[in-house]
Amino acid sequence: MGAPKVTARDEMPEVEGEIAIPVAGRVVSRCYCDSAFGIQFFEDGPEATIRIEGRFLLRQASGELELRGASPSDVGKAMIVMGQMVERAIASNAGELTIEFSGGMQLRVPADPHYEPWGFASADGMKVISTPGGGLAAWGPV
Repeated sequence: MGAPKVTARDEMPEVEGEIAIPVAGRVVSRCYCDSAFGIQFFEDGPEATIRIEGRFLLRQASGELELRGASPSDVGKAMIVMGQMVERAIASNAGELTIEFSGGMQLRVPADPHYEPWGFASADGMKVISTPGGGLAAWGPV
């Protein structure tokens, strides 16, 4: 096996200048809480994880909740994404992640001035990280 290929940021799959996180059409298989809130996908594609360490917003018909990925009591409220199908997941050039679920629920992770608030990693080698201060670091599979 050779060294893994690093894909330039401008070679990543983009939607109108934003990176499409490849979980659309997939159902959330598992959620977890350790020092962050994790959302995992096991079916219909390579295993993938979205890990949220910072503040995030969960909007549903009943209103919007502001939650923290490192807070177990907050993460408990976010477990309602378990079993939900993702309609669209987009990482903005400013470092914000927006996940829209079927049924109208939305999860949004804003950029953070000091920390990496979220990251995406897939078993095929694709990774996208929101960098401190806003922006994205991204690399992809061979």
